[in-house]
Order: sequence, then C-alpha cells, then structure tokens
Amino acid sequence: MSSSAPAVSVVMPVHDGERFLREAMESVLAQTLADVELVAVDDGSTDSTRDILEEYARADRRVVVTATDHVGQADARNAAVALARADMIAFLDADDVACADRLERQVAFLAGHEELAVVGGALTFIDEDGCAFAEDVRYPISDGEIRAAFAQMTPIANSAALVRRSAFLAVGGLRRAFADSEDLDLWLRIAERHRLGNLEQTVVRYRIHRAQASMQRLEQQSLTALAARLSARARSTGSPDPFDGVERVDRDLLLGLGATEHELVENIVMQGTWLARTIYRAGDVDRGEALFADVLARAQAAASPELAGHVELERSHARSGRRSAWRARIRSLLPGSPPARAR
Repeated sequence: MSSSAPAVSVVMPVHDGERFLREAMESVLAQTLADVELVAVDDGSTDSTRDILEEYARADRRVVVTATDHVGQADARNAAVALARADMIAFLDADDVACADRLERQVAFLAGHEELAVVGGALTFIDEDGCAFAEDVRYPISDGEIRAAFAQMTPIANSAALVRRSAFLAVGGLRRAFADSEDLDLWLRIAERHRLGNLEQTVVRYRIHRAQASMQRLEQQSLTALAARLSARARSTGSPDPFDGVERVDRDLLLGLGATEHELVENIVMQGTWLARTIYRAGDVDRGEALFADVLARAQAAASPELAGHVELERSHARSGRRSAWRARIRSLLPGSPPARAR
C-alpha cells in the first residue's frame, strides 16, 4: 500500500464470523473502485476469524487487521475508524456483501453533494445460502424523507453507509450504550449538523440468518432504538442528553425518562413481527412461527388488540406467501434497525 491515503476505508468489526467472512472481504477487495483499504477488527473471536483475517492481510496489502477483547460492535468499529486513513469511511458487516460498484457510486455521489455527510442505498435481502428473497428494497432517498422516517425506522442501513470521517469524529463516533441500535443513534447525532441521503440503487446484499432470531437481542435492540429517539428529542429541546455517561440502556432507565410500557411493548412487537416475516421469507418457517408466537403473546399480555391484530395479519400474510407491496412493507414494518447480529 502506498503512503498516500486511500479514497475509502472500509471498516469491518467481526466476532466469530468465520462462516460468511471471506465473502464479505472479497466483496470489498473486488470493488470497481480499487483505491480502498479494509480495516478489519477481530473482536475477541473464538473461531477461525483471526486466521482468515491474517490470511487476507498477507495476500493483499490493502487489508489492515487489528484486535479487541470482545468490546462490542460500537467500540470495535470505533477502533477501526481510528486506524482508517481515508476521509471517507464505509461500513460493512462481516456477514453482508457489498455490490461491486457500491463504493464507486457512493464516493461519486458525495463528491457531487458536499452538503451531505452520509449516504446509504437500497438493499437486497439474502438468506444464509446467499439467495435473494427481497430485491432492491429502497430506503428513503432525500434528507427530508430520511428525517421524517427516523420516528419509525433506521432510514440508513448500517452496512450500506458511507460517512465522512470528519462528521463521524465530530459527534464522538458510536456510543456503546446503544448496542444494537448504535447506527440509529449515530445518524440522529450527525443529522443535527449535516444532511443525509440514500442512493436509489442497491449497494449491499444484506444477509438474514438464524443467529438473528434471538428475542433477547431483539428486545435490547428495541430498547436502544427508543433510547436513541429519546436522546435526540432531549437534545432538540436544548436539554442535556440524558444518556451521556450511560453504559447500558434498560427498561427501568427508559421508564424513568418518561417512556411508557406501551411504547416498550410496541417497539419489541413491531421489531419482532418484521423479523418473523422476514425469516419466513428467507425459508426458515419454524423460527418464523416461533417469533410470531412470542410477539403475539406480548401484544396480548399488553391488552393491545391493535398490536395483536397487526401480528395476526402479518402471520397470515407470511403463511400464505403473500408478497404484494413487499418493498413498501419492509420499510413500514421496521421501527428500528435491521435485526441485530449475534456478536
């Protein structure tokens, strides 16, 4: 690698990611924009992840490998950004696949839109075997559409994001307290200073797999997504950020800050329903049914006929294989981030 900075640094934290890691790394190294570096962080893996990373580092000088002691996704990605040399930072998770022209498209777009600090793009959802089951799913495109969507979803997919390094550093990077929704928290903070955008074109193949079907992780993701929105709401009124210095978000903390039990239940039910149907679409019917049963029980326990009806309708659609308006529904059913990865 030359001493000059590359055009883009792709940061990839990975914990026990041996199954899909090679495909993810190959997708970066085969980009039509060759002037890239890949900064990969082994976050305390116990499988062959480290061996795979070092193999690629020996074979390609564009690969930089470091390690952390299983500090979690946010801190591992921050560590990667600290090592990255480019002014443009691209995110990619170790189980996803970047489209060949992703970086070329996104770099050109930011070069022509200096007012933007972040650009994402559309996704194609794939199953464990890499087969697509929902293609070209578009996220909100314009800055105004993205801001309006923050109330219901994470409108820039983490694995599809290209962010200016200066904007990332100016807000202090990712915050570990928002684990599983750290990207939503980051985009909300950057949006207070800059404009955001998404490409219409698909830039990433986003993988859905069994490790994501954990209700414990879904519950934590729903809590941290709500926390990110409460945090942004407080800052917008000029109040101190109630999550400054917080190490972990939990139910009691959110309730103490004014969240309601209904909000907590609604977040986990909507998130779980979206994942259940998505897993169904990916061909894992048994896990989809189990997730539907879990979130339906939560809706019923909360005495919410509206939420229960929503779950029943989506389960009916999944069982019948109904695919109408999937691209619109995949956004409308996504109140937080795409499902949390087991890390």
